[in-house]
Parts: sequence; structure tokens; C-alpha cells
Amino acid sequence: MREMAGAAQDPFPVSSDGFHIQRSELNGNTAMSARQHGRCGPLSRKMSDISEEAVREQLRYILDSPEFKNKPMICGFLSHVVEETLAGRAGEIKGYTIATQVFGRKEDFDPTIDPIVRIQAGRLRRILQSYYAGRGGQDRLRIEMSKGSYIPSFSKIIPEKLQTPHWPAPGTAPAKSELSPAPSEFSRFASADFPSIALFPLVNLTNDSNIEHVARGLTEELMTGLARCHGLQVSVSHPAMYRGEEPCGARQAGREPVARFLLVGSIRKEKDTIKFTLRLIDANTLAQIWAEQYKYSFEPEKVIHLQEDIARKVTGKIGGFFGAIARKLSKESRSGPSPYCETYEVFTRFSQYLIDLSQQTYAKAMEVLEHARSSDPASAVSLSFQAFLHANEYALMRPENTEVLEKALALARQGVSAEPENQIARALLSYVLFVSGQRELFFREAEQTLLLNPTLPDVVALLGWSIALYGEWDRGLALLEKGMDLNPYRPGWLHLAPYLNYFRQGKFEEAYHEAEKFNPPHLFWAPLARIAALGRLGKTNEAGNGVEALLAMRPDFPVRGRKITRFFLKDPDLASTFFEGLRKAGLKTL
Repeated sequence: MREMAGAAQDPFPVSSDGFHIQRSELNGNTAMSARQHGRCGPLSRKMSDISEEAVREQLRYILDSPEFKNKPMICGFLSHVVEETLAGRAGEIKGYTIATQVFGRKEDFDPTIDPIVRIQAGRLRRILQSYYAGRGGQDRLRIEMSKGSYIPSFSKIIPEKLQTPHWPAPGTAPAKSELSPAPSEFSRFASADFPSIALFPLVNLTNDSNIEHVARGLTEELMTGLARCHGLQVSVSHPAMYRGEEPCGARQAGREPVARFLLVGSIRKEKDTIKFTLRLIDANTLAQIWAEQYKYSFEPEKVIHLQEDIARKVTGKIGGFFGAIARKLSKESRSGPSPYCETYEVFTRFSQYLIDLSQQTYAKAMEVLEHARSSDPASAVSLSFQAFLHANEYALMRPENTEVLEKALALARQGVSAEPENQIARALLSYVLFVSGQRELFFREAEQTLLLNPTLPDVVALLGWSIALYGEWDRGLALLEKGMDLNPYRPGWLHLAPYLNYFRQGKFEEAYHEAEKFNPPHLFWAPLARIAALGRLGKTNEAGNGVEALLAMRPDFPVRGRKITRFFLKDPDLASTFFEGLRKAGLKTL
């Protein structure tokens, strides 16, 4: 538990100098907030219970957290409004001053034309909420910014009894007094904006107390990795949820951060081998929905590398578009409305489209996106997702309609403009540039995207796939393999890159086996890839069924085949070899 620097001893000071003091009961704690109305002197002279030093210390904690890492615009925004308030200039915090002093807009800035301040303010509020829902949940001082204002508020939480996390001795269970039955508390996850996951410190099943630091370090790495996954609220929970190796009934932990999913695990050690078991639990039913074991040779000097490696693998398996959590919620969304906010419904529908690229999932995703953009037209996520859908509409369905491509480019650029450090937005802009054939801009954007986070499996796989198809085969395939290794539940169309790599090398047998891994049933590329490989192998009889399947999907392929494949067959020599395979299979094209 961090101590708040400069905290006053008197818990209920009174002030009448421009600050409004509020007092309320929150789960047995007394909360006090200070709001500044208009212009007044520095905070430390005007209100003695919260010092400038305490506010700046809390600001440093927030800015150093994973939630704020690699977000310079958001960090600059929060630092500016906090420092202006501490300096007594809260009355001067306006959209215009933020735009010109923080975001570098010129003096002719017009908020009716450029909504950057409003957009970033909404992001800042959401990220602060996520921070305090997770690692900041036990902080003694809160920094918040209410809707309708850019002036921050500072509030101090004074617990009756500090609930400091207790790390039980190796191999021991927590005292029963630490458990608090409160079923209704746990059910609050259903009202969250996004699904939440609580990380529990790993249970040390060894007799070696030195293993505790390995468990704590891995929890930190997992926290950081999962915090980077879009659409998850992450918190670290209390080890009182355990009785030995098994998690206690989650509904008994009313004092713990509420969460829909629980990540639990244990550590075993035998001689020089250390074994980690990690499990993902659906707190609704306490059913296990994912589990994995990792075994390493234990070398103390390589502990950090070990922790980073496990965290990277676990994050890839359970987070992102194709992870265990997304798959679980995707199944639920097919049988009823989601309990989460519209933004997460967008995420779920987009994930479903990415899996099969069908017209049905396209229509559902587009419907949700249109509705989401009507309520929040500046959402970077909605803009970028819709850009991707339009890019695929152009490349897979209507390649003659350049207006669709222009719309995709405009939406993708708006998404990045709204959140420049949003890696998903940048990755999807890269894809739209890939489809549009803007090679130089594509590679420039792809490089910037990878710099933000080179380990997010969904992004790494998509970029590697695109880079390979653009001719940088070795590098692109290495990235694709890395992304696919981190999450085996990837969409089958990603196999197009290794398929074409084998094809261009004349390894048609290997290419055919890659084509067999295509699993989107509605995508014409699945039978197309098999036909071309079979044609080059001289197996024309086997290719016949594939030709019929292709023409059933795309009866216009003989006439428009070259046009609708050019987006992915970037190399003219490869395209020539590919269409020669189709010709040998009995499919004539213009």
C-alpha cells in the first residue's frame, strides 16, 4: 500500500475559499474530494488536507502505469490540467488552451471543426477509470475529471482499516477470517463497460520461500501484458481467494475487485525444473475455460526473461481478438444481448467477422458499427473497424467501386488521428494502405505500429501477413509465425501468406497442404488456393470439385478473377504462376 505524501492528520478539514468539500461513505471508507471553482491560489495554501506533493506523487504513479504507457497525448493532457489546477489557474483550463498548449494546434483552432480535445478528454476519463479499477484501486488519492469539465478533482480515501494484501507463507492457506461472503458484490461485473479479469498471485507449492519473488514478478508481467489488450479491464486480486491450490468460491470475495474472469495458477519446483500452471476461470460458473502448463530449467539469473516469456504466451492465448475470453463472449453473444457496453459489442462482432470474413458477419458488424458511430462519431475503435470492413468490401466483394476504398482510407485516417498511439487503429490503417496498393505508406505505418508494441499477437500476425504478401517474405513470415504461435486460434485466411510463399518457390505440394488449412467456408480464396496448387501438381481430376465450388461462390471469376485477386497477389511473376495453375486445373480466365 502506498502512503500519500503530505496527508493531513485531521480527516475532516473545512474550507470556504473556492474548494468544495464532500463527505461520503464508500464501503466503510471516508472519501473527501476537493474541487476548485474558478481561479484561486495554489492547492497547498488553500487546502491543507491534500498537498501539492501528494497530488504530484499520485500523478507520477498514474503516468508510470501500463494504462498510460506509450500514450504521450493522454499523459500530456493529464499533466497539463493537474499542474494548471495546482498553480491556481483552473479557471483558465478551456478546450482552446488545451488544444493550443498541449496538442500543438494553431491560434485559429476551432473546436466545432476539430474535436481533438473532446475526444482525448473522453479517452482520459476512460483510462483513469480503468486504472482505478485495477492497479490503482488501493491508492489513497484519486485524480478524476468529470464529464462536462476539463478541471480535475482530487479526492483522498481514508480507510477505517487498510486492507493491505497479505502474502501467505509458502504452502499455507489464508485464514478463514479473510473471506467475506457477499454474493451480490461479485455479480456487479455485469454492469461493467468491458469484461474484467482479476489476476491472483500464483500459489507457491514449494517449500522454497525464494520462489515468492518469481510469483510476484510474473503477476506484474501478466498485469502489464493484459492491460495492453483492447477491451479488458484488469485488476490484481487478493490471495485470500485461495484454499491451497484451488480458488475459493469467487462469490465469497465481496471485498475483492469484481471480475468476470479469474486468472489463477500455481508454481511447482523439482530440483532444477520449475513448472507453472495457469488457468482461466469463468467466475459466472467457476468453469475452467482455458489452461496451460509451462516448464523451464530454473536459472535465477534468467528469471526476468522467464516471466516475460510466460506473460507473452498467456496474454496471446487469452487476450485480443482471438483469445479465450473473446471466443467465450463471442459464443454468448450469439444467444443473447451482451451485458457489456456497446463498445464491447463492436469488439465482439468485429472479432466474429475476422474469423470467417462472411457476408453475414460483415452485415452484423457493420450494423453495430453504424449504431456505435451515431452515438460516438469520433471513436477511434469504431472508425478503424469500419475502415477495415470497407477495405475488405472493396477487395473481396466490389473491387470496381473506388468510393468504398476512399471511404475506408478516410475512416482509417480519422481513427489514427483520434488516437495516434492506439496500436489497433494504426494496424488497421496499415491494412487499408496495403489493400489500396500504397506500398511506401504501408511500410511506414507498419513500422510505427510495431514500435508501439511488438508482442500483441493479433497485430503482429496481421502486419506479418501483409508484409510477406508485399514481397518481404522472410521478415513477414517470421512476424506471422510469431503472432500465430502466441495464439493458435487464428483465422484460417492467415495461411494465405505461407501458401503463396511455397507457391512462388515451386513447392506446390507444401502449398496445397497450407491451402487445406483455410477454414473460412464462405471465402472464395479457400477453393481457389487448392485449385491452383492441384493444377500445378497435374491433379486436374481432383481440381474439378474445387472449380465447381469456386464458381458457385464467384460465378464472375472467369471474367473478374485477375481484378479480385490483385490486392493479394502483389508480385506479377507470382500472379502469372498462380493463374497458370488455374488454367491447368481447367479454369479459364481472361
